[in-house]
Amino acid sequence: KLDLVKYKGTSWLAKKNATGIEPSEANAEYWQDVFEPNIANNLTTTTEGYALDARQGKVLHDLFAFENWKSATLLEGWTGEFVYSKNGFGQVRLRLELGTGKNIASGTVIAKIPEEYAPKNALPIPILKSNLSPYDSTLGMLITVSGDVIIRSPLTDNLTASYAEASLCSEITYWLE
Repeated sequence: KLDLVKYKGTSWLAKKNATGIEPSEANAEYWQDVFEPNIANNLTTTTEGYALDARQGKVLHDLFAFENWKSATLLEGWTGEFVYSKNGFGQVRLRLELGTGKNIASGTVIAKIPEEYAPKNALPIPILKSNLSPYDSTLGMLITVSGDVIIRSPLTDNLTASYAEASLCSEITYWLE
């Protein structure tokens, strides 16, 4: 708990337990004059007692904020929307709503994203497809290090042209590293 006190016309902030210690510059180990705060204008300071300058708020915001959505290249007759985006921390978001009017073979590359958005290792993604009868099925997708988005079994074993016209919808977030 930090205490703020007014002593002899000056406001002082206790840096640590200062019980019985008079606020003064001579006791700077315990007290900080609030009119001379320690403020850091960078994201690397680790010294105790420093506050982060408000200008760093934009730096942090820019790291967290995702860039505008970009459209992936759809292949093999797939239609709809497949978009991607990333932020300064290396998180990638994919959003898809896709369909096709034909049978799909496992291993088919259905879309392509740029390598700088692709995972560093192949990334398998299960997506529940809820309108297949008699049972729901999991759509297997794989994103390769080169940015190929591949549709896999088990869904492709059961997905026929009549079901494929219904859209596949999902939003996925992953780390580049």
